[in-house]
Amino acid sequence: MHQRCDTIIQKRLTKLFAVATLFCASLVQAATIVVVGNFEDRTGFPEARLNQAAQEGVTNLLVSLPHLQIVERGRMDQILEEMNFSQSAFADGTNAAEFGRKLGAELVVFGSVSSASYSEGQRTGYNNQTEYFGKGTVSVNIQIIEVETNKTLFSESATGTTTGDRNRSTVLPEALLYAVNDISVAIQEKFPIKGYVIAVEENGRKFDVYLDIGKQVGIDKGRKITIFGEDKVFVHPVTKEEFRTATPLFTEKVNSAQDTTSVISLSKKQIASIAPGQRVEAQPEVKKTGSNGLALPVGDILQGLFKK
Repeated sequence: MHQRCDTIIQKRLTKLFAVATLFCASLVQAATIVVVGNFEDRTGFPEARLNQAAQEGVTNLLVSLPHLQIVERGRMDQILEEMNFSQSAFADGTNAAEFGRKLGAELVVFGSVSSASYSEGQRTGYNNQTEYFGKGTVSVNIQIIEVETNKTLFSESATGTTTGDRNRSTVLPEALLYAVNDISVAIQEKFPIKGYVIAVEENGRKFDVYLDIGKQVGIDKGRKITIFGEDKVFVHPVTKEEFRTATPLFTEKVNSAQDTTSVISLSKKQIASIAPGQRVEAQPEVKKTGSNGLALPVGDILQGLFKK
């Protein structure tokens, strides 16, 4: 009887510890502040407004990642005016760190639409009817710098291709958004949702592992989470710079998620190497929407471009 009571008390204390830890963790979690700057258009198709499409596409992509906080466009324009920055100076990265610092940002995103091509053709369609179409191909480069160090943390290029009506003003921006969409996984890999194991609790034949990341940062049921082993620290023999590395142990799907927490289940064998304080990362996820297979709201972005 006493042993049973002790077990119940121990489980309750474990839950209380988890709740208290979660509360503390939720206080210190903060979104990374990001500013999306202007993109330089080097294509020779000004009527397609590809620089605006790139900026809108990247902004929409980053907004879908709740652990990132995007600076509003109006505030950006105000700072650009105050600093007397030209659009081209910012688009190629000049003074980007200073600009981000003025906005209180940690990361600055910018880039260029490096090339574009458009052609028209015809094909035989339904009932042997001749169909006319336009084909567009666009390449874009996206860079992300760290404001504090002015270092380039991310640089990636991609090319998108699509066909549609014979109108390059709409076909080319859509091709560009395909390119931006392709870069989304690389961005998530570089800036993953990170957290920690905060508690472990026995649940029948399984063990529930509580994490300090939840719906507020984009973690839902079914999201894949990787748990890492303890960090190993190496010191460079010459520069004395510290390097940290950790071995990924397991990747499992989230069973349930709350606003600031989530739970995954592990077997008894797996749990032997898991303890509170170990680091976790969410695996990249691209949510497909619409018949075009893009995560980006293409129709809304294109409509917005030509309203301006």
